[in-house]
Amino acid sequence: MANGPSVWKLDDPKVLLAQREEKQRLVKENAIKKLKNQLSTKQKALDKYKGFNASAKEFFAAQTDKYSKFDESGKPTHDQEGKEISNKSVKALAKTFDKHESLHKEYLSKIAQDPDVFVKQQAEIEALSKQLSELSA
Repeated sequence: MANGPSVWKLDDPKVLLAQREEKQRLVKENAIKKLKNQLSTKQKALDKYKGFNASAKEFFAAQTDKYSKFDESGKPTHDQEGKEISNKSVKALAKTFDKHESLHKEYLSKIAQDPDVFVKQQAEIEALSKQLSELSA
């Protein structure tokens, strides 16, 4: 061990500045990536219930360009030309009907818990978009 004073060798200021800028760029990229993921998640959650404010019966009844007659539950039985829908298509429509009805019930339960839930989600999405545009600028 030397008893003399220690010597501090300075790094090149350009290298230090470049390292600092790189670190700041990585932090900014990670923040942008995180905001994009949050925005995507919230948008998917909002989009999940778009179009499900009407019951399945109302949904299919509104599609007069595809269907002309319906059974008592509201499922289509005849196409727009008045021809009876095939059994294979009836099964597919029943599956779609049940899925729509299920999502409609979820939609109604969310509205019952908080009538402004979708307005709030849209506001959150707009706030995240604003943050993202500010970071990207």
